[in-house]
Amino acid sequence: ARDRMALEAQHEPREYRITGRSCGLRWSIHLLSFAVAQFTRISRLAAWRGQVKVRIESKAPTRIDLAGGTLDIWPLYLFHEGALTVNCAITRYASCVIEAAPAKSKRIVLVSLDTNRREGFASLDALCRAKKYKLPLLAQLVRLLRAGGGFTLTTNSEAPAGAGIGGSSAMAVAICAALDRMTGAGMQPEDWIHISRDVEAIVIRVPTGT
Repeated sequence: ARDRMALEAQHEPREYRITGRSCGLRWSIHLLSFAVAQFTRISRLAAWRGQVKVRIESKAPTRIDLAGGTLDIWPLYLFHEGALTVNCAITRYASCVIEAAPAKSKRIVLVSLDTNRREGFASLDALCRAKKYKLPLLAQLVRLLRAGGGFTLTTNSEAPAGAGIGGSSAMAVAICAALDRMTGAGMQPEDWIHISRDVEAIVIRVPTGT
């Protein structure tokens, strides 16, 4: 019982808040997504029984544009010296939960609650070999970050599709944060910006902002 209490105390969920102000070219919608977001939290259960069940949770807020709309898209900001994009984060979140599978399983399951879609792969290699995805944003991020081992990745968004409040960007950041923690990649939040931008561009086939 003492070991159990110590384990629970060690992994007590914590909230991290990173705030900042634009001092350069533009204020990224992706940066806003993690600037006021609750960072990932990780729970390890049943370790005293000789097994570890890992659950990682993350969420990022969506945003509304106040000014500067598309000026964060390369190379548009190069044509307007001193251009700024001004956004405001709102309390409509995109969330991601990763739950580890049993130790011997390599199966990866992707689930989107808000779109009611689900797909599974026998392993990371099987995911990488697939030619099409039902959930391309989730699959491409798992593929890029090389998230091996078995797990279920579940997402949910409070932003209606097509609402124009950065739902997909917030979702990409939330997924990046959770996968970063799961893989132990040790990335900086700025890395999530570039990964989210690039993967979103791959998925929608048009340039996206940074």
